Amino acid sequence: MQSITIELADNGVIKIVEDDNINAAGEVYSSVNVYDFDGENHIESKVKFINDIIMDSGLELGNSKDKNQIKISVGWGENYAPSKSEIEEKITALKSEIKYFEDLLK
Repeated sequence: MQSITIELADNGVIKIVEDDNINAAGEVYSSVNVYDFDGENHIESKVKFINDIIMDSGLELGNSKDKNQIKISVGWGENYAPSKSEIEEKITALKSEIKYFEDLLK
């Protein structure tokens, strides 16, 4: 049986995965990962933690060929005030996405 334990730490979490029957061979497997949520790359660390929990627990989120695929994404907060360059970058990305969908209609 596989178990996932999450322990709180001062600056993040510690995830421990234990399996007492890896590959049905009766062998024991243990993995410990530390996720730093206060460091320079705290957003990436949080996304990695969520993705690792999903993978460790065996959740199926769909794939690129499914009509519905659950994705973990990072974006602006509801009350975030973006800079002019960030807005221009977002507009460029959205125009590119619109063009992609318009091309699919052809």
